[in-house]
Amino acid sequence: MKRATFAAAAAAVVSTPAVVLGQGMATVRVGTSPVESYALAYYAKEQGFFARNGIDAQVAPIPGASGGTTAALIGGAIDVGCVSIGPVSNAHLRGIPIRVIAPGGIYTSAAPTTALVVTKGSALGTARDFDGKTIGTSVLRDLMHVATLKWIDDNGGDSKSVKIVEMPPQDGGVALVSGRIDGYPLVEPLLSNEIKNDRVRIVGDIYDAITKRLMISMHVAMNDWLEKNPAVARRFVLAMRQAAQWANANPGPAAAMLEKISKIPAASIAQMKHVVHGETLEIAAIQPQIDALAQYQFISRRYPVTEIIWR
Repeated sequence: MKRATFAAAAAAVVSTPAVVLGQGMATVRVGTSPVESYALAYYAKEQGFFARNGIDAQVAPIPGASGGTTAALIGGAIDVGCVSIGPVSNAHLRGIPIRVIAPGGIYTSAAPTTALVVTKGSALGTARDFDGKTIGTSVLRDLMHVATLKWIDDNGGDSKSVKIVEMPPQDGGVALVSGRIDGYPLVEPLLSNEIKNDRVRIVGDIYDAITKRLMISMHVAMNDWLEKNPAVARRFVLAMRQAAQWANANPGPAAAMLEKISKIPAASIAQMKHVVHGETLEIAAIQPQIDALAQYQFISRRYPVTEIIWR
């Protein structure tokens, strides 16, 4: 996989100018998604943490989930992206110098924000019950997909017999009720909404099969950009840490900001479980994901996460 592979997609996603380092603010183009697990850059901008650290952050949502953001980053359309580990690992193992610089949202077993659900009247209740069944997932060959397979195998089922189909999270509940699929790992706030509406029930916390504390998203940059802009990158990391500390300490204001950026109704945000925002990069919250991706051959080999962490 070379940079040229991503050029067309990247150009279509973002058309903002390149980084400008002047006497004052440094412009940094940030690609992310307007959902809680990926919201730190929005918080840092809205709360002024970027500005206080001398950064003019241009934060934009990127289509295509983490794959689209990774493509935009590699293609040079953005400087920093908030992504999941799957696309990062695939890029790294193809020799693309991508580096993790700051954490994002963290799933915790104490407040699971993603869970495998079935319809309220479904007879399915154990991992073994899913043998031969169809389960939806938001993106194939990424975190949710591999967590589903591992949960099935770790709890007595046979993931090789299960059919996994890709569909957007907002379609998961409808597909379940219509009988097109037998299970779906719903994320918040869809998870809480469907439970409140008495349409689904939880059968498993799939991310627990990987680790009890899991870094769902992380902020990455290309190594050449980091080498050219080390001081800006360090200020970016500091702003993100400040935003995480603020969001963790101020859940009410953070929820109000999430409503603004995500367009999720306040009532839905009020009833949902929330991620923890990472204040430091936690090896133990990332490495098990890489191990699972390698175990299920979604990446070519296992590697230590320290290989991709920017020092």
